[in-house]
Amino acid sequence: MSAPLSALRLHVRPRGAEHDVLRDVSLALREGEMLAVVGPNGSGKSTLLAALASSLELRAGEVRAGETRATDISRRAFARRVAWLPQQPQVAQGFTVEALVMQGRHAHRPFLAPPTARDRNAVGRALRALDLLDLRERRVETLSGGERRRAWLAMALCQEAPVLLLDEPTAALDLRHQWEVLALLARINREQGLTLGVVLHDLEQAAALAHRLAIIHRGRLYAIGPPEACLTPETLRDVWRIDADVSKEDGFLRLRVRGPADPIRSL
Repeated sequence: MSAPLSALRLHVRPRGAEHDVLRDVSLALREGEMLAVVGPNGSGKSTLLAALASSLELRAGEVRAGETRATDISRRAFARRVAWLPQQPQVAQGFTVEALVMQGRHAHRPFLAPPTARDRNAVGRALRALDLLDLRERRVETLSGGERRRAWLAMALCQEAPVLLLDEPTAALDLRHQWEVLALLARINREQGLTLGVVLHDLEQAAALAHRLAIIHRGRLYAIGPPEACLTPETLRDVWRIDADVSKEDGFLRLRVRGPADPIRSL
């Protein structure tokens, strides 16, 4: 059975750059899994997610949704298979939460066509799943950071694509709201069986949340597999340049950082 979303030997070079940001990256998301993409700043994590979302021009390689190459179908058809939420999405001032969530239905109806009963039902389900029914008439710019993240997630969920890609969904949130968003993602994955690809910075959060980790380092896929197999002291030293002990406590991986692996280099 084919993977719902896969990349084969991706090479991505942004316009004007002298070198590829991604080099020869191949991976596949398994149906119903949550894959966390992790790595140091500037390693190419967000570029990989955008490439998987078919939102970047590839210098080489291909992205497939199932057996279909992304370049062989329309943007609307691809959006019915893969939903993507970038790290800093933008919305026009004055949008209510309900109106924002309705934006997720564009892939399912003709341009400028009014919402159907199916669209409205999908919006209601997404609002309910993200606990936003009481906020549906609120303007997005008046929401707290955590509420706004939930509204954007509801919009992506309303797209009803079997694959959901999220670039740092907990960015700029305090610790409590980070875990609220992560708990929501775990619930969506568990109850709806969505395939999730999520860029995260916090390694302990990624290990707690994901079935597998994909470690990106210097534009290449360094490792992919279960968290306990990927997050080893050797990997932490090689990729993040830190000396750390890794242990399992109450079923969760814990990292105890002793310090930078190369103090001079870290200054």
